[in-house]
Amino acid sequence: MIENNVSESKLPPVANADPAKGIRVQCFPIYSFIVALDVKVVDFMTVDVEGDELKILKTIPFDKVLIKVLAVEIVTSPEGQGPTREFMESKGYRTLGVFYHGERPFDLIFVHHSVQVDDDDSMQELFKKPKPKATGR
Repeated sequence: MIENNVSESKLPPVANADPAKGIRVQCFPIYSFIVALDVKVVDFMTVDVEGDELKILKTIPFDKVLIKVLAVEIVTSPEGQGPTREFMESKGYRTLGVFYHGERPFDLIFVHHSVQVDDDDSMQELFKKPKPKATGR
């Protein structure tokens, strides 16, 4: 069920939609598209669906497709970031970093264990949590 929240969306309103009931849309597992395109390796994928990221990740057969790097939005996740991290680790990924929006963790970046990544200072700087802004004079 996708909600039609035009005030927060750039999508045009759907004719005759009742926002209280939501809008039914036909959905397919992402793996259906991967198979249809005969893809065995995905270099980068981002999952940003406003709260159902973990549900979507659980539909991907990670034993049949190698996704090298994944960005997963967690800011709207009802579970928080712990269950997403645990699930991805169980599939052979490690957390490369966290992107922040202000003080809030926004996206987790996962990399598959088969991908070589240099954990140098520039990489650590990219994912550094921002310092709180000073208040006063």
